[in-house]
Amino acid sequence: MTKAKQFFILAFIILTGIALMKIAPSPTSTSKDPDMLSTFDNVKEWGISPERGFSLSRSRKHATEGTYALKVVYPKWGLPSINTKKLNQDWGDYEYFSFDVYNPHKEEIKLNVRLDDPSRKRVTLSRTLLPGANRIKISRSEIAKKIDPAKIFFVVLFLEEPGKRYTLYFDNMRLERSLLSQDIQLAATTLPVDEHKIAEDVRSQRSQVSPEKRVAVPIIKVAVARLRDVPENKPLVSSGVPFAPGQLKDEKELAFFDGQGNEIPIATKILARWPQDNSIRSVLVQFRYPVERLYAHITMKWGERRQTKDLQIVEPKWEYPEGIVVPPAEWLCASQVIGEQVPMGKNEFPKYDQNIEKYFPLLKDQPLTGDPRKDGYYSTPHVFYQLYVRSGQLQHFLAARKELLHYRENSIIHEGEQKGRSTAGREPRYVYMQAMADDYFLTGDPRTLEVAKEMVGYLEKNFDPRNAYYAKVRTNFWTERLYAFPFLGVLTYYEMTGEEKYLQLAAEYMANLYKTQSEWPGRGGFIHNLYAHDTEEGCRPDEYGGSPFMTGLLLEPIIKLHRLTGSTMVADSIFKALDWIILEGLSAGGDSFKYLTCDKFRYSDGTPDINLLVVHAFGYGYRLSNYEREDYDTVGRKVFERGVENAFLKTRKHFNQNYRSSGHFLAYIKDAPIRTKEEAKAAAQRALLD
Repeated sequence: MTKAKQFFILAFIILTGIALMKIAPSPTSTSKDPDMLSTFDNVKEWGISPERGFSLSRSRKHATEGTYALKVVYPKWGLPSINTKKLNQDWGDYEYFSFDVYNPHKEEIKLNVRLDDPSRKRVTLSRTLLPGANRIKISRSEIAKKIDPAKIFFVVLFLEEPGKRYTLYFDNMRLERSLLSQDIQLAATTLPVDEHKIAEDVRSQRSQVSPEKRVAVPIIKVAVARLRDVPENKPLVSSGVPFAPGQLKDEKELAFFDGQGNEIPIATKILARWPQDNSIRSVLVQFRYPVERLYAHITMKWGERRQTKDLQIVEPKWEYPEGIVVPPAEWLCASQVIGEQVPMGKNEFPKYDQNIEKYFPLLKDQPLTGDPRKDGYYSTPHVFYQLYVRSGQLQHFLAARKELLHYRENSIIHEGEQKGRSTAGREPRYVYMQAMADDYFLTGDPRTLEVAKEMVGYLEKNFDPRNAYYAKVRTNFWTERLYAFPFLGVLTYYEMTGEEKYLQLAAEYMANLYKTQSEWPGRGGFIHNLYAHDTEEGCRPDEYGGSPFMTGLLLEPIIKLHRLTGSTMVADSIFKALDWIILEGLSAGGDSFKYLTCDKFRYSDGTPDINLLVVHAFGYGYRLSNYEREDYDTVGRKVFERGVENAFLKTRKHFNQNYRSSGHFLAYIKDAPIRTKEEAKAAAQRALLD
């Protein structure tokens, strides 16, 4: 072939290509969706790093948004990347930065995501791509650790020293928001409380008819809240509805009725049963119902078989449902969905709830940092869910769910050898199974149960119950808190699933802890070497004692185990621990607890801010004694009042340690016999003398 002929053919190919480019539509990532950052339809949006061997092309394979995905062949070695400065750079407020990646290989691939803000500060985050489809979600709080999350100048997706060429398919890069109705956010505190007085509703209904004609089927009025803007204002309502032990035996015996008395077709799924009697603890309920404004009210009946044909359950995989059932606070407390509670404003310590009203609005709006020690020490979602149960108000539910989602997805490791561990470190004090149970019982979210399984797996693997026994001759590190959270974790997972294996693990923790108490006859605490406990706290190497506040944490699972089993050995453990706290852990004034029981703290005025981590156990011990141990009541009330009065609540950690368990104290003492002032004073004097 002559050179002239070769030139002619080459020119023809070039001219044909130009013509085709002119008549073919130009790929573009433009979208009417304001949260769409890139559809990956426009290859020219993305540049590549200098490494040779890249290939970028559009592909109809594995497209998850629109027609095309971006097929990227990453070369071997180096730090090959695709990158862009051509996306919307004003991200504003959002929950997650997300995109889809399909990995066609059989092995996992580590993908690095680098984001730069306009000041050239950067954050690099890593995600593991499993074989097949992956949805990558990076929370705003993760980005905010190092850069401005609202202004993103540069996006880079790169591999690190890949050992071979890898092909990946990218699509649907966007910002995700909660989609909650703005009205709900603004009006979350205006739930009509008058409609939420279960006791008054039931009493008034039954008092209007003669005893022989009184209603046999119990009923209450509940609110339905529309959380999101949906067509025709008819949301799919989806909620976990909790029941007290023995209250509901069969999910078929639960029904809802509209304002005209018509039964509403529903779908149900049992989430958990009470171990004591196999009655239903929580049931997922779903139905569509018109909610014109913020709330509608319907009637709930139980104990009689419903008449409508059941609907099919839709797996609740959303962050927030379109609507939820909001039972009265009285119902939520009586259900024991988060242990025993009393409604807000219905106790003898008004400042306790006033402090919540003052500090909760400030703390719920604090920006999340991504550090569990700052965002959720002692479990922000667990605390906020308790506020919801005690108030029946949406502001607390929405805040709790937001905190739970953040904790679940960003504070727990979901892959590798450390799956189920907190990102804050290996200590179990950041593994909060209670928060997972709260969320699962109230929402039915299967993802929450899935992550809870990861967490209990980590605890089971790394914290052998045998190590909860601390022999008298030991001098190594040990604290009550170290075993409080694994014990609490396995027992809570048992409540979520009914798997006997985890009740047995809890029993093993208890047996070894009781053995620890028995090492020191006459003391009764979980005695261990205080110098090894914390060498910086000023205790001598030969001092053995304990921490009252960590003992309070350890008594949480011990009390939970007693509530489930009624074991006499567990009851004895509780009494021994409380007697030790009074004998060795109480300050001279009798209204606060020492930080540690070593000589350094012997004459201290105590640390009132830890009072409310311990006081729940005194309320339970008082009730457990059939209200005969008046010293428990006296000490409990004094330290509760001092703790409330002197509480520091300006940080999440301190707010959480004040409210994670102290609400139970109010429930445990609410049925106690009323004493006169003279009787209470005499009991206080006896407690001091004893």
